[in-house]
Formats: sequence, structure tokens, C-alpha cells
Amino acid sequence: MSNNNEWKHFFGAAYQKFSQYILTEDRTKVEVENIEKILDLQPNFKILDLGCGSGRITIPLAHKGYHLTGFDGSNYSLNIARNNAGNLPITWIESQIKDLDSEHKYDAILSIGTAFGYVDDHEDKQTMEKIYHMLNQGGKLLIDTENRDFMLHQYSENAWNEMGDQIVWSKRKFNPLNSRWREEISWNEDDNIESSILNVRIYSAHELINLLETIGFKVQKLYGSLKLDDFHMRSSRIVIVAGKE
Repeated sequence: MSNNNEWKHFFGAAYQKFSQYILTEDRTKVEVENIEKILDLQPNFKILDLGCGSGRITIPLAHKGYHLTGFDGSNYSLNIARNNAGNLPITWIESQIKDLDSEHKYDAILSIGTAFGYVDDHEDKQTMEKIYHMLNQGGKLLIDTENRDFMLHQYSENAWNEMGDQIVWSKRKFNPLNSRWREEISWNEDDNIESSILNVRIYSAHELINLLETIGFKVQKLYGSLKLDDFHMRSSRIVIVAGKE
């Protein structure tokens, strides 16, 4: 199981700094438009954005007139989201996904950018059961997460990437007995080596589909990313639309 302090530290200031080079404005614009399309969002829909972070998806959807709730366990990220949202009527909730209040109902629930998998399999299933209960009849869940098959195909214990003007390096370990991915990411900050740790359960498409269908969801669509390309083994992402019918 992932240490609670690990993921809180991981999604802190450094994540916000480096993610801007990956989660660009152009990418966000395309993803928001495609989310509207594949979920067939309607005016006055109530939408829950799980793991909303700094509001990258939440805020643009709120600008379009939908009723948004942003949910995240990182106080640091939510403070940025609140500031970026200004006077938009968004409800912000700071809590862990496993502690969802299942009494609230929504027309659509989003889990974008590998927002779950930080607890064990049993708690992941409990979370999905809560999500199913929180959806109105006919409501839809959208999951966007890492594709385990792709990650293992690309697997190397060490990696280096350029993030702006900085080099970021990673040390990785994969546990085949529980499909947990542990990655220590390091960089130089004012002549000091800083690091954070990602410890997450990564899923294959068939595992996620089986989990959702066991709970009662009907899987409606499967894509290889939020660009809506066809899914295959080497797709970098798994994007699933599942309905409560």
C-alpha cells in the first residue's frame, strides 16, 4: 500500500512545477472537448472531478456552465485550484478518495490522470462501489489512467527526462505480485537533490473492465487516450467510459 505522506508529497509543489510541461493548455483544451463529447454532457449536469488537482479539467468545465465539484486529497493543489477558479461556483472538497461521501449524487464522475490506485486492491474496489452508488441512473464514469501493458513494455529501472530547463531522473521498481509501480523522481533544486516518490497500483485494461463490470457498471467505450484514439496494447493510457444503466 502506498504511504499516505508519499502521495501527498508527490502531488505538491514539484508536481505542479513539472506537470505544466506535460499537461499543456493545448492538451487540456482537447481533453475537455473530448470529455464533453464522450460523456454527452448536458446543461445543468452535476459533475464530480475526483483527484481534480489544481482544477485543470474542473475549471474549464465549470466555465461551460456545468455544476462542478472538485475533490482532491492535496491541500496544496486545492489552494491553487481555488485561486485559479476565482468566483466560479465550484464546490471544493479536500479528502482522500477512499473516504468519499456516497450520499451525494452526480450525473458524471471523472477520474482523470491516474487519480486512484494509491491504496490496496480491496480499497480500490470499495471506492468503485461508492462511485457506482453516487451516480444517478444513466450516469457515467470516465476513467483515464496509465496502461500497465504499455508501462511494462517501456520499462527500465532508470530514466531521464527534460522538464523545462531541468533534468529529472527516475529510479523505478515494479512488483509483479501486486502490480505496484514505485518510482523515485529526483531533480536538482538550488544545488540540493530533491526527490518524491510515486507508489501506485497500475492496471491492465481487462482488470479495470472486470472490476467495473463486477460492481455493476456497463463498459460503453474504450480508448487509448483522451485524444480518443483506438486502444491497443501499446496505448499509453486506458480511457474507459462506464455507465450505470
